[in-house]
Amino acid sequence: MKNGKKWTTHTKEDGLLKSYWKQKGGCILAEVPIGGPGGPGRWPKNCERRRIDGVRIVSQSLPKEIYRYGEARDYLQRAIDENAFIELIEVKQKLNRLVIGQILAGQNMFKREYKVRSKRLTIVCARTDDGLEWVCSNRGITVCCIPTQNERKPIV
Repeated sequence: MKNGKKWTTHTKEDGLLKSYWKQKGGCILAEVPIGGPGGPGRWPKNCERRRIDGVRIVSQSLPKEIYRYGEARDYLQRAIDENAFIELIEVKQKLNRLVIGQILAGQNMFKREYKVRSKRLTIVCARTDDGLEWVCSNRGITVCCIPTQNERKPIV
């Protein structure tokens, strides 16, 4: 735990992110900012600040935990300096075109903001769609479907 505050789940999407982290491990920084006027990406003045739901870092030098970005921002710079595995994660209850656009835009904006290319793009969801999974596959986006208790169908 860094700075005495532990990341906790508040939404269904947070729960999906935590479930994904339990499966994959690593260090996840939640709500990583991209864009916004000026800054390291030298964004135009009318560019809105956005956030990537999670950035997962696989590095032996970082603790295996989930942190709010603001509490562990130095971990991202350390990962960049080490050329560690960096994965961008967007989380939605259902795989849809909006989240596909978010992860694609996030990839480009993350590269401009932090001067590093992510190694993997992942969408974590509770429900999926075969047609949109096909689109993701063609775009190099990994889809991880983690059904929640409400999404699981009873076995008959």
